[in-house]
Amino acid sequence: MPAGRDPAFYEPDLLPTYRAMFSLRGMRVGERLSRKAAWVFRHASTRLIWLYPGALDMLKLLKGRGLRVVLLSNAQSCYTRPELTMLGLDDVFDDILISSEEHVRKPGKEFFARALDRAGTTAHRTVMVGNDESNDILGARHAGIDGVYLRTGISPYSDPMESAAAVLSLKGADYEGLANFLLA
Repeated sequence: MPAGRDPAFYEPDLLPTYRAMFSLRGMRVGERLSRKAAWVFRHASTRLIWLYPGALDMLKLLKGRGLRVVLLSNAQSCYTRPELTMLGLDDVFDDILISSEEHVRKPGKEFFARALDRAGTTAHRTVMVGNDESNDILGARHAGIDGVYLRTGISPYSDPMESAAAVLSLKGADYEGLANFLLA
């Protein structure tokens, strides 16, 4: 871990681990084969990857109305980038920040600060939309960003049905309610 980083919010990149697995067998492989191995593992270990109905349309609507849409994901890039491509989301976002590439993660304030910097905006002009109260809503709030909480089927079990820390809480993937709030 780099010096000066808060270990609670550090995110390693696992791709070198895939390279190392091959080298233990005396194989020298490049970036492409290592990424392929990571994706094969992820694909085999994930039962179902799908978009909530209306997600892509909502993202396109927001962008069409001139809003910048940035993805912040606590994830491994070697898994997430192929998943975004598979779902048709790789070119929908204005920017994508993945914790393993940034070596920091939510709810760390630094991850949100990097997103603001790269988007060229400020916290008071930004809204974090997320389905994890601790990582998304409380993390954003700590960085001075308002949060909209979507309580979905993949929200942590311990999360509340509504987040008192959010400026708006919606049940499920309520994209109509979200768009109405963001575009008002």
